[in-house]
Amino acid sequence: MAYFEIKEELTKGKVKYAVRVREKNKHAPIPSKSKKFDNRQHAESWAIKTKLELENACSTGYSKPKVLNNTNILFSNVQEQPLTSSSTLFEYMEVYMEHQKTIPNPISKTGIGSLNIVKQHDLAMVPINEITFEDLQTFCMERLISCSPSTIAVDISSIMRLIREVATLKGINISDQVVRQYYSQLKRDGLIADSNVRTRRLEKGELFGILKKFFSYDKKTKIKNNYPAIVLLSIYTTLRISELMALTWDCIDFNNKEINIKKGKNTKRGSNNVPRKVPMQAIAANLLQKIKPQHATGDMLIFNIKAKSFSSIFPRVINAIGIVDLQLRDLRREGVSILLEKGLSVEQVALFTGHRDYKMIQNIYNQMRSENILRNNGMV
Repeated sequence: MAYFEIKEELTKGKVKYAVRVREKNKHAPIPSKSKKFDNRQHAESWAIKTKLELENACSTGYSKPKVLNNTNILFSNVQEQPLTSSSTLFEYMEVYMEHQKTIPNPISKTGIGSLNIVKQHDLAMVPINEITFEDLQTFCMERLISCSPSTIAVDISSIMRLIREVATLKGINISDQVVRQYYSQLKRDGLIADSNVRTRRLEKGELFGILKKFFSYDKKTKIKNNYPAIVLLSIYTTLRISELMALTWDCIDFNNKEINIKKGKNTKRGSNNVPRKVPMQAIAANLLQKIKPQHATGDMLIFNIKAKSFSSIFPRVINAIGIVDLQLRDLRREGVSILLEKGLSVEQVALFTGHRDYKMIQNIYNQMRSENILRNNGMV
């Protein structure tokens, strides 16, 4: 079954009605269509008509491949054509995605998600060497219906990386310049934009208020999860909340002052037996020793709560004590900034955070305060 949505937006001072029609069936031959109209009535008429077209295409022209003994049986006498500069973006993506499964450092989940979204748009069927500004403009306008310009910028960057790496892999004489040449114009037109960099850190007295509230919250719950410890370790380990909630006691090496992350965002595929080693600050080690139960076994989770659950609890507690615009991820920025204020280099901080791209630490997480730098270096 297909559905549609119509959004009113202002484009160059004029009201436009952006329509997006999508088919829920993931095996649909035509997954979605988008168009903009000056008149709402025309937009609704087109949406209804297109919805029926997509549903008919599913019911008459396509069905999910039959599965026998969990194996898809396909018959074909057509030889696979080699990639060239005139192959479509979709064909490049198919090769690229398969290649990512075989390498130790694949692209992030964000990059894979972006490319999967691009697959659903008409841009995917355009030959690489024929991509025009109008193609990219249409794609961006379609995406603006459901996301921000900064998110679309990630899509465009993912496309450029895809073209660049597949061309190198297959020895094709083409570069990401086919898209990059239009990047500045897309940005000037407001179709893509840089991400808004958050600068929020804890203000004086906020941490005490948060710990106090979480302490009382913990006392009221049936299952004790030591919420104040989660808050403090989020800061003084700089781990992502998903990494922190996945820790078991055998991940903590008190002797070598290390935390072993067996599985994280940047854990190399196939390397779970060689975990990422994170230096453990004294404040984190002391806290972990204090909360460790006497009966703790190596495979026991340190915190009996899922990352998503804590992520939903945190904003409720923050709102209850009247703290404005503080997010859970800001605790990690607090921890990174503290390390930088102590004089650690970006490369050393990356050992804590696991970032492969040092620019993330420099541009996103670095919010050092001059008074802290002076105090840490005995200059006040």
